[in-house]
This record gives sequence, C-alpha cells and structure tokens, in this order.
Amino acid sequence: MLAGDSAGGGLALSLLSLVAAEAREGTRVRPAGAAVMSPWTDLALSGASMETRAKVDPLMTKESLAAAARIYLSEHDPFDPRASPLYADLAGLPPVRIHVGEDEVLLDDSIRYGERLETAGGTVQVHTWEGMIHVFPSNIANLRAAKQALDDIGGFLRQQCESAIFSFSGQDMSPSIPRVGIPRSTVRRERIRLIVAHYFFNTFVDQASFRSSVR
Repeated sequence: MLAGDSAGGGLALSLLSLVAAEAREGTRVRPAGAAVMSPWTDLALSGASMETRAKVDPLMTKESLAAAARIYLSEHDPFDPRASPLYADLAGLPPVRIHVGEDEVLLDDSIRYGERLETAGGTVQVHTWEGMIHVFPSNIANLRAAKQALDDIGGFLRQQCESAIFSFSGQDMSPSIPRVGIPRSTVRRERIRLIVAHYFFNTFVDQASFRSSVR
C-alpha cells in the first residue's frame, strides 16, 4: 500500500505508476492500492482551480507552488510523469482513494487525476469536501470531517490489504469497491466554519521536499 498527502501524495502516485509498470513486466509485485490526501499531481500548475479557488484557499497560492516547483525541478520538464503523476500511464493501476478539500487550489489535481484513472480503466473514488482546505484530515483534533475522512481511508486500506492477502493465498476475494464516476459534486459534504486563532502551515525547501510558512 502507498499513501501520502500534498507533495507526498503526488510522489506516492508517481511511485504507484512506476511500480505498476514494473509489475506488468513481471519484475515487481503490484501494490494493493493507494490512498492520498490533497495530492499535488501536476507541477505544471495547469488546473483551473489554481485560479477559481485562489480567493478561498488560505494556505496555498499558484505563485508559492510555482516557486516550490522551480526549486524541486530546476530545469526539468514539469510534465515528466515521474514528477507529475497526472501525465503518467495510468493503465493497470490498483484501486486509488483520494480525499481533497473544495477550498484549495489543488482541487483539480485530484479531480483530473481521478478522471484520467477512470478513463484508463482503473477503480478510483475522489471524495471532495465542501468548505475544507488543504490536507484537512491532519486537523483531526478540531474537525469532524477529518475523522470521517481518515476512517474512510483506514477502511479502504484495510480492505485492500485483506484482498491482497487472500489473492496471494489463492482464495477469491475480489475487492467490493465500486468503480465510480468522478462528479464535481461532493461525495460527502460537511460545511464547517473554520475559526483558527493560530494556524501554521510550515514549509521548508530542501531539494526534494519543501515547506512554507503561512500565517
């Protein structure tokens, strides 16, 4: 199983495509699945939500992401699927679960990835949460939505692991996760007013990883 959030979610999905390709060649075992939160899948920053969600995202901006991408990529092509999994070959991937807030500029990174994976024949669910911000499940102490999202992710990971175990043992236990479309509407909606006295989003740029500070 692979998991990650934000830039780490993008790296998890890039690795998923790389390992799945090797699995098709018989040199690797295919992962059982991946669960990611607010993944950064497009370092070219071409999603419409970079503009349409700019006024409601309190943490991320297109400019800050562009600066981070320049440090990470240097002169490298942002459309390289190893950096931007949105442009990878998504055929033959295991089930993927995505949770993303509607009030973040990276919203379309999740929606477009889900659409492409479904088109490639994959099993994917993209859960968009109204009123939620970037990687909101990390705020489990204050948000009911965070607990619900993490419970869903935990159930997904458990089911995929159990399916993989039964598959290796030769028993038939096909995943019951449905293949679903990727609607623009939320799968689960919860309007929560966020009142934050002190919220720090830390970033630190160090070659392959970055953090920024927004108050």
